[in-house]
Amino acid sequence: MRIVYTLILYFLTTFSVLSQYEKMGSAPIINHNKESYNAGTQNWAGISLNNGISFFANNSGLLEYDGINWKLHPLPKRSIVRSICYSDSKRIYIGGQDEVGYFAPDDQGNLIYTSIREKIQNRFLPIEDVWDITSKGNKVFFRSVNRIYTYVEDDGFVINNPGNPVITLDQVKDKIIYHDLEEGLVELDKTPYPWSEAFISIPVIKVVSYRENGFLIITEKDGIYKYENDNLSIFNPDYNHFLIENRLSNILKLDNGGFAIGTQFGGILLVDENGMPLELIDKNNGLQNNNINAMHQDQFGSLWVSTSNGIDQVLISDPSRIIYPDGETQATIYDVQTIDDHVFFATNNGLYRSALSPSSDVFKQVLFEKIENTDGECWGLDLIDDQLLLGHNTGGYVINGLEAINFTPPLGTWKFLQSHHPEFIYVGTYSGIFIYKRTNNTWVLFKKLEGFVESARIMISTDKNELWVSHPYRGVYRIDHDDEFMTTRVVLYDENKGLPSILQNYIFNVNGIPYVTGETGIYRYEINKDAFVKDSVLSSFFDPEENIRRLYHKNNGNIWFISEKKTGKLIPDNRGNYEMTLIPDLEGVFVGGFENLYVTDSTDLIACTDRGIIYYNLNLLHNQDPPKAFFRTIQLLNKKDSILYGGHGEIHIQAFELTHEQNAILITYGSSDHSGKSVYRYRLKELNDEWSQWSFNYTKEINNLRHGDYTFEIQVKSGQNLISDIAKFSVEISPPWHQSLLAYFLYTMFILMGILSLYLIPNKKYQKEKAILSEAKQKTDEELRKVRMDKLKAEIEHKNKELASSTMHLLQKNETLHQVKQEIESAINKVQSSAAIKELKKTLSHLSDDERLEEDWEKFSVHFDQVHSDFLKRLKETYPNLSPKDQKMAAYLRMNLSTKEIAPLLNISIRGVEIGRYRLRKKLNLESHENLSEFMISF
Repeated sequence: MRIVYTLILYFLTTFSVLSQYEKMGSAPIINHNKESYNAGTQNWAGISLNNGISFFANNSGLLEYDGINWKLHPLPKRSIVRSICYSDSKRIYIGGQDEVGYFAPDDQGNLIYTSIREKIQNRFLPIEDVWDITSKGNKVFFRSVNRIYTYVEDDGFVINNPGNPVITLDQVKDKIIYHDLEEGLVELDKTPYPWSEAFISIPVIKVVSYRENGFLIITEKDGIYKYENDNLSIFNPDYNHFLIENRLSNILKLDNGGFAIGTQFGGILLVDENGMPLELIDKNNGLQNNNINAMHQDQFGSLWVSTSNGIDQVLISDPSRIIYPDGETQATIYDVQTIDDHVFFATNNGLYRSALSPSSDVFKQVLFEKIENTDGECWGLDLIDDQLLLGHNTGGYVINGLEAINFTPPLGTWKFLQSHHPEFIYVGTYSGIFIYKRTNNTWVLFKKLEGFVESARIMISTDKNELWVSHPYRGVYRIDHDDEFMTTRVVLYDENKGLPSILQNYIFNVNGIPYVTGETGIYRYEINKDAFVKDSVLSSFFDPEENIRRLYHKNNGNIWFISEKKTGKLIPDNRGNYEMTLIPDLEGVFVGGFENLYVTDSTDLIACTDRGIIYYNLNLLHNQDPPKAFFRTIQLLNKKDSILYGGHGEIHIQAFELTHEQNAILITYGSSDHSGKSVYRYRLKELNDEWSQWSFNYTKEINNLRHGDYTFEIQVKSGQNLISDIAKFSVEISPPWHQSLLAYFLYTMFILMGILSLYLIPNKKYQKEKAILSEAKQKTDEELRKVRMDKLKAEIEHKNKELASSTMHLLQKNETLHQVKQEIESAINKVQSSAAIKELKKTLSHLSDDERLEEDWEKFSVHFDQVHSDFLKRLKETYPNLSPKDQKMAAYLRMNLSTKEIAPLLNISIRGVEIGRYRLRKKLNLESHENLSEFMISF
């Protein structure tokens, strides 16, 4: 991309009267050639969207431009794109060779192409070239050579087949109009306009609205016609021959009501709404090609021109204009002055002049004339009374018409300054100051000021017989002299006189008071101190280390300035305060040490630069809209499928949700202002609430973002120092797994488990030890119990033995007694003596004494219950109906004695024992299958 500044006449979009300086200059033209956009050579229709992105139909596809970068969107079949239209549905419809379709953003903002050709019936195919597209509501109209295809969005096509060649298709206000070569101009689905019969067989290439109800009809070979109030006429006969000779190709109605007329051979002619020519823009004036294929205007008024070998952007709404007085040399400009009806430009290769009211003929170049005898460095111009004086590398000159007349020796001369004696002037030279006197309208050397031999390029006079001179490397000097110009004193003002140093000091007259701009700040001379004091009010508008190079005090009180960082003016109020207004695009354009502005009291500002002059219409500086900032791409670094936002459609309102690994982002952004003068700044609020410095850089790479929520914001500042609203997007980066909510939950659980383990482990140990002790105790108790049981068993065994022994003894005793009884009974039967029988029977009765037997049983039962866990006692309680004999039977059964063993104990027969067992079973309610002995043993 290259910017070409040419000598075209400026088309003022706001004011009907052109400034005399604007007529000399040209708007910047930005050229984009094939190498810039890297696509096909030819370009056709174009559009610019409100977000600052422009699209162009190109031989290789759809070209996209965001003000910085170009991108090509080829069609699936690599078709040429001829036409383009942006619909209400926010689709970009294109027409090509046998192809129609649209581009629209997907959910990620990537531009995706959808072909709609297959919705056309086969009998209307192929389409051939689609040269025009326009849309109305949900309908899109495509024009090929012989047909008009009306597409109802997301439905289908309606075909208009006039049967004759269709030359153009335009939307004029709400009407869709086409040109039928055999019927004239026709509104779609209606009959031809009666007045358009004149255009039968005459190719009409464009129709646009004119005023309220009229039309402009652009023909290829017959010029432009105007239809208004039922009258058809030539739009402007004065230049219709030019249009015919150069063959019309296009016309664009401009935002201000005027027209841009494109031709095939002669470039672009700008005219007002009445058809009066204002400006001719062609290849000589900066276009890449005079063959104009298409034109459109963006929201900032820039004129985009599609040509056969490039794309040009003409900044016709820019408040600045470029003037090169010496033409293609583009010399450095040191000074500008006006006198009479001419403006003069002091350059590094001579002095030039031009009339303040150039010719209104747009087909003629503005004339700049070089002044004779001025070759070389022309340092400055000063008006002394009615004369223009030139300071030159070879001396001082008086300008007389087109001739410069030298009146000094061949000594480099900087400046001329009127003294307080009207007939005398100070002349600052390379080596001191000379006094010249005006005699017979001629300047004659009077004398040299003694005591000062430094270069006197910058000097002022604020009082009678008082002269101030500043030297960038030597300090500031005050030179006093008497009425005869005899030097009375020379004083150096340096650090001892209030200045920061002797370097970079420039002295100026501000309302009769000497002011010095030093290395840092602005200093005001105070006569009562005979020293300089820093002016805190004026200095506050500049950075502490910012060097101010020039101050200009105007009659209206404004103070203009040039610093190393900015250019502008300080406007005073009635309270002694100032408001700053900046002039854009002047950073880096001045010649170091020779910075200069020429300011009128009206709306004109001229900056002398290292390449020509830049003129500003100050009124237009305040009539600009701020640009819009937008994001072009948002993508992850070093990741597949990394596009978060492709730059089209609305950006996410919700935050982009990213993983911890997706913590590196590359952001590119742009501006709706395509003048090439935009600067950007950004901030990531969560990391730094301060904005970055303004920069031309339009990318930002952010790495190693920690997890959390972030908002990235950008702003753009135009060349007019207008700042956009904030554009922003948000991202939410999730924490790594070890910092996630789940992880923190697990950490909490681990901590709780740890805390719990601090309790549980000792407790478990305690419980284990307790269990061991309990086990030991239990073991001990078991052993003690075993010992006791063993002892008890031993005792029981012993008692059982005693009981058994007692029982056996009782059995033996009973058997013995029974035997004795038998023997006594036998003896009774044998003895004859009655006395003996009586005694024997008495003895026998003693052996059967129940009381004795009962006493023996009581003793037995006591011992038995001790051995058998109170068996008899429990048995009595459970079965109270048991007789003593039953209890005895139960006890003997408990001892597991047999029937034979029980019989003598009960002193009954074996049969009696069996009967007793039977009775006992019944009293115990035992079932037949239950064993009586086992019952007694288990009871």
